[in-house]
Amino acid sequence: LPLSQGDTWLLPACHIEDQPRFPWRGLMIDSARHYFPVAVIKRQLDAMALVKLNVLHWHLSDDHAFRLESLRYPLLHQHGYDQHYYTRAEVADIVAYAAARGIRVVPEFDLPGHSRAWLAAYPWLSCEPGPFLAGRKPGIYREVVDPSKEEVYVFLQELFTEIAPLFPDPYFHIGGDEVEGHQWNESASIQAFIREKGLGNNEGLQAYFNTRLAKILAGLGKKIMGWNEILHPTLPKDSVIHVWIGQEALLKSLHEGYSVVLSKGYYIDLSQPSWYHYAVDPMPAAGLLSPAEQSRILGAEATMWAEFVSPDSVESRIWPRTAAIAERYWSPAHVRDTADMYRRLEIVSRRLEEAGLTHERNRSALVRQLAGDQASAAEVATLDAMLDLVEPVKRYQRGTYFPEFTSYSPLTHMVDAARPESIRVWRVAQQIKALARDSRGLDKAGLAAVREQLLVMARTLADFDDAAARYTPKARETLPLSTRLQAALAEGIRAVDTLLAGARADEAAYRQSLERLEAAAKPHLALQFPLVPALRALLLCTGSQRVTAPDAEWQAAVDTLFLPPPES
Repeated sequence: LPLSQGDTWLLPACHIEDQPRFPWRGLMIDSARHYFPVAVIKRQLDAMALVKLNVLHWHLSDDHAFRLESLRYPLLHQHGYDQHYYTRAEVADIVAYAAARGIRVVPEFDLPGHSRAWLAAYPWLSCEPGPFLAGRKPGIYREVVDPSKEEVYVFLQELFTEIAPLFPDPYFHIGGDEVEGHQWNESASIQAFIREKGLGNNEGLQAYFNTRLAKILAGLGKKIMGWNEILHPTLPKDSVIHVWIGQEALLKSLHEGYSVVLSKGYYIDLSQPSWYHYAVDPMPAAGLLSPAEQSRILGAEATMWAEFVSPDSVESRIWPRTAAIAERYWSPAHVRDTADMYRRLEIVSRRLEEAGLTHERNRSALVRQLAGDQASAAEVATLDAMLDLVEPVKRYQRGTYFPEFTSYSPLTHMVDAARPESIRVWRVAQQIKALARDSRGLDKAGLAAVREQLLVMARTLADFDDAAARYTPKARETLPLSTRLQAALAEGIRAVDTLLAGARADEAAYRQSLERLEAAAKPHLALQFPLVPALRALLLCTGSQRVTAPDAEWQAAVDTLFLPPPES
């Protein structure tokens, strides 16, 4: 409320009619691969309420750990790689805390794959003798539960009878993803069971397992939810298919009569920018679904898988980008002004910090740690500014840069301090994109402004090089990246100077500049330079194509440079 004069407060008169577009607006938090203390979970619930998310999907078991205390089978929570788990009292506290904020809690206990931690505790659940150790590294493990053993279902009946009442929500997520079936293929007894039951193959065997699981949970008043691999004609129609692979799986699930929740396009652990997620809509294009099928799209979830996040860094990976995703789940489909979204996202980010979130606070602490005690305040600021020019590599590339990574590895590298997206770089890139799309005449004042910003970036990198001797070894590891970025910026500045002079680069010079840019653009230690597409656009403007291509063709060529690479 704005204060006018004295004790007078002004409240603008207004009329608001607002409602969510989708009833299921979720955030999945993976507490299995890395444990997050209760206080961290509660902060995410506070933030979810602030941006109108209403489902916490809590991933509580995986190859690495089973995070819920079990009185009936205590070895489950005792055999995780780090021994951390949530007590029954802590779970009840979190569920109540969420409910007070209008948020449901849907638990996930992943089966029959992603179950190595289960097998570490109770090896007889497997078709191999063991022993097994809980997972330590990212990736898909071969170990799976044996669906042919009747004692497995006795075990699950007793376990779920114990834990299901802790979660009042009608849905219970059973996972079901990434079952590669190597153990099943190699087991003579399982292959005989498949033939005896007429299940056909491993897919039929998993469907048999899911049907048995659904019956157990139905007896406890629960409907099952699982990743799209659980889709099978034998699955109860009141199940929810959680789509993570793509639109084909979404359409198939709906056509076969199931309700769905979408996460494809909302994997926030992959460090995609806000605009990328903001452009994904849970509702397929018109004409692909009937009205009844459209009504079964319950909503969507952002997913925070935890291979590469710790309690100190997880909030910087969730927020503020998930606020943009939350708007996509709430607002009408036509709300798509990306520039305005970014304007408001900065405001929401401040509100989140004021509400107690640590996505900026913890990052600042890590930057200071990376700078070290020998660095001055100005040099810490330089390191911070340098990190604001880069982003983590996208999708599943990070692991290739740290092949020795395990769940014990400290997440205190430069890539952990870099934000998933640099809003500063995005703004400069948008300026360059707008200039480059003009195929007939470039705005020289705009070019000069861009040149100055490129020079500022280059000066930041030069200052980083000068201060590097006083930084910690982890910060100094990125000196080769600084050299590459300066080379990339030099190509951009050279292109701007060519354009300001009204000149054109011949084909050979253009190709050489492009090759130098591509060499400079290679990531280093899982960090990349998000301005590279814009620098490519500047180089493209210096070529002869700019004055020969039709306007629409030219603009399409520029726009293509700014699109993300195709999904793998």
